[in-house]
Amino acid sequence: MKIWIEQLHKRKIPVFLWGIGGGYTNPIYRMRYKSALAKADEICVRDAYSKQVVEKCYARTPLSYPDVVFLYGKEKKTHDKNSKGKKVCCNVLSYDYYKNAGGSKSKEEYFDEWKEILDSYTDSDTIILFSSTTIEDRKTTEEFSKKYVWQKSCVSFPDTVDEYWSQLEDVDYVISGRMHAMILAMQQGCICVPYEWKDKLEVFKREYCDSGIELAKVRRNVELGFAALKKGISGLEEDERKA
Repeated sequence: MKIWIEQLHKRKIPVFLWGIGGGYTNPIYRMRYKSALAKADEICVRDAYSKQVVEKCYARTPLSYPDVVFLYGKEKKTHDKNSKGKKVCCNVLSYDYYKNAGGSKSKEEYFDEWKEILDSYTDSDTIILFSSTTIEDRKTTEEFSKKYVWQKSCVSFPDTVDEYWSQLEDVDYVISGRMHAMILAMQQGCICVPYEWKDKLEVFKREYCDSGIELAKVRRNVELGFAALKKGISGLEEDERKA
């Protein structure tokens, strides 16, 4: 990002960073991000936590609007939360990805933790759908599905967003370590259970899963974000015409 922004800045091409997430990182990356963000004409983050990080670490005051994925499809009525799920979709995050990002658990401990989470939302009558929204998660999800004995389960990996969207039509709960997978699930009325392995998943759980926020309001805020982006670009174009 630093190289791209520097090159665009040299060519006097405006830079709008939109829909980004912020997390605390090591000093080297922080220094590079600070240099890059200083040259951006406008920054928009996707949650209050990211806004706090950008303000504290990079001395910029960004706009804040929800993730654009909230505009996919049309939101449906949320399922009843008072019972075990009749159908649960489980997307186990790639163990290699987890380890490369600093995860400390052994694979055995990692799988046992996922099993404990899944057991909390299922019983003997639950159908478990093992699915994935990324290629890299497929290997781990399939390995996990074969490690334990399940009463009713199937493995099906979608190749497109539309296929994943269709899978969710009769799903009650989605357990995942992928934020966009859960945003799509929320749009289908599913109850989302994040695997809280990174700051952004903890924030997602707090701001969306546990807050009771209305999706219609979230979608309106995303549209406001697009309006703000359009206004910002129009303003720059007007300045260029006057120059």
